[in-house]
Amino acid sequence: MKKTSILFSMLFAAGIAFAQDDPNNTSQITQSGNNQNADVEQSGANENSSVINQENRDNVANVTQISTSAFEENTTLSHINQTGRNNDATVEQTHNGALESRAGALAAYITQSGNNNEAIQRQGPHGQLGTSTASINQSGSDNFASQNQVRYGNTASIVQSGDNNNAQQAQDINMLIDEEGSMNNGSINQAGDNNSATQVQDGWANTATANQSGNHNSSTQTQDAWVSTASVNQAGNDNDAVQDQTGSLNFGYINQYGNRGVAEQTQSSDLRRSSGYDPLNLATINQYGVDNDAYQTQTTPGGDIVLNEAMILQDGARNYANQIQTGGSNFSNVSQVGNDLTANVNQTFGL
Repeated sequence: MKKTSILFSMLFAAGIAFAQDDPNNTSQITQSGNNQNADVEQSGANENSSVINQENRDNVANVTQISTSAFEENTTLSHINQTGRNNDATVEQTHNGALESRAGALAAYITQSGNNNEAIQRQGPHGQLGTSTASINQSGSDNFASQNQVRYGNTASIVQSGDNNNAQQAQDINMLIDEEGSMNNGSINQAGDNNSATQVQDGWANTATANQSGNHNSSTQTQDAWVSTASVNQAGNDNDAVQDQTGSLNFGYINQYGNRGVAEQTQSSDLRRSSGYDPLNLATINQYGVDNDAYQTQTTPGGDIVLNEAMILQDGARNYANQIQTGGSNFSNVSQVGNDLTANVNQTFGL
């Protein structure tokens, strides 16, 4: 039996359109203001739902959901709530129905408060283990956020407060059809103005976290890896953090508290360990002060080799540290307190 439930109300609103085809589809649209547009299209089985609330004027929300699976607990949900003027939100969710058990639950949430914000979400093609969740929350004006998830079990969250912030996340976008992927987790939290954060993850069970407070900070995290972690915390202005990790069991941590700091980590490994999830490469950068630069590069053949570990601590102004470690069983700890200090480390072992 087909069941369709639609509820919408509008005041001086225009351009509402929706289409539903399959049991248990539900769409609720509430608009208050002028020149608003909401477009919802749902196709699939069991509990597709879309809720859009827009107030003031010139808001645009588009939701497209496709789920044709008949498995248990198939919930496809999109929630968009916009308050302000000229906000734009786009959500697309899909899975093809030819899936194994536990295939349910695609979910996406967008909440925007302010002016001229734009949020874009895309999830799918999903997969046999189910559950992909993406959430965007923007408060302020002129913020942009984009999320892209493919395969299953991924979780992404973006929270921005302030103006002119840019956050982008992409997971599993470069995976071939027969490659192992999914179960990645990405999180971006930005407070301030003119900050930028980008996360790109391909592979399995990777985690990327970026927290930035202040103005004009930049964070770029790229992982093509298996069970790896990238973490960036920046507080201050004009800081730049870059993390690039490939292979297995790479762990990178960057913490910058000050202004105009630069921190870059590049880590690569080949073979996984025969058992367990102990890191093959471990890198940590902590910087306090102004105009400090830190660079770390670690490469290992992997396997059951002893890990590479690199640590940099800099507190002061205009300090420079560079660590390069190749092979396994390398350890380096650089600590510089003061001004205009320089440290270079280059180690090779285990090859």
